[in-house]
Amino acid sequence: MLGLQNEREWRTFCARVLNAPALASDERFSSNARRVAAKEILKDVIEDAFSTLSAEQVIARLEEARIANAHVDFH
Repeated sequence: MLGLQNEREWRTFCARVLNAPALASDERFSSNARRVAAKEILKDVIEDAFSTLSAEQVIARLEEARIANAHVDFH
């Protein structure tokens, strides 16, 4: 589950967490409304970027990018 607070965080998330800075200017994802409309495509992009990372590595990238985060266990 992901949620970003604003456009600054979106740009930072793309550049520093996904290592895909060009994604921030992709017209399909250029606003929160557009990201919601394209959520299935965006989900695939994010899952692909995270597929080679452990949860700890994702959390480390979020921390380094200064994006608030928390680990949630679903039992």
